[in-house]
Amino acid sequence: ETPLLEVQDGLVYQGDTLVGCLNATNLPRAVIREGAVRADLSLFAYCEKLESLGFPATLTDVDGLSGYLPMSLAHIVVQEGNPVFSDEDGVLYQGNTLLCLPSRHPVREFIVRPGTTEIASWALNNCDQVERVTLPDTLETIHGGAFFSCGKLHSINLPASLVNIHEGAFRSCWALKEVALHADNPAYRLEQHLLVENATDTLISAFWSQDDTCAVPQGVTRIGEYAFTCCASLEEATLPPTVTTI
Repeated sequence: ETPLLEVQDGLVYQGDTLVGCLNATNLPRAVIREGAVRADLSLFAYCEKLESLGFPATLTDVDGLSGYLPMSLAHIVVQEGNPVFSDEDGVLYQGNTLLCLPSRHPVREFIVRPGTTEIASWALNNCDQVERVTLPDTLETIHGGAFFSCGKLHSINLPASLVNIHEGAFRSCWALKEVALHADNPAYRLEQHLLVENATDTLISAFWSQDDTCAVPQGVTRIGEYAFTCCASLEEATLPPTVTTI
C-alpha cells in the first residue's frame, strides 16, 4: 500500500522518502526529518532563499546533488551518526569524496579535507567567493565540472597523487593562473599555462594567460573538451602537426 503524504516544516514526505517542499521561494532553512532515508535534492533547485540544509543521521540515499542545489545555499549540516555522509564546516563529504561546497559558503581559501581521494562533478559549482584551493596529498581524481564557473579562483595545487583529472574539471575558471603541479606527479605535465596528460598527450586545460594567443606544444595529439574555457581573452590558438583530434 502506498504511504500517505505527510508535511512537516514545509517539507513533504511519502514514507521514508522526501518528495517535495512547500513555499519553495521563501524557504530560508530546511532540515530533513529523522527517519528519512531517501531524498531527491533537485526539489530544492528553485528555493532561491535557501541558505542551510540539514541531513538526519538516517539519510543514506541522495539524488540531485550535481548542479541542482540553489546558488543561495551556504551550509549543509549532517547529523552525527550518519553512516554515509558527513560535513566539515558546512561542506558535504561522502566517505573520502568531496561532494559539495555550497555556492554561497563564505570560505575564500578552501582546504579540502585531508584523506580526500575524489572531488565529485560539480562539487564547487559556481563558488564565486573561493579564491584559493589547497588539495591534499591523498587526492587521486577530479571529476568533470568539479570547479565549474569558480570565477574568482586564481590559485590551486595539483599533488603528486592526482592521476585522473577529467576533461572540463576547470571549465570556466576565468581567473585561474597560479597552478602548482607537484614535481613528482607522474600523470601530467605543465608547459607554461597548459596542462597535458602524459599517457594520451591530451591538452586537458589551458589556464589564464594575459596573452591573446596560445601555441600548443609539439607532442600534443588531442585537444580535450573545454580545454580553452579558462582563457577569456584568447583570440588565436596555434596547433602543432601532432594534433590529430579536437
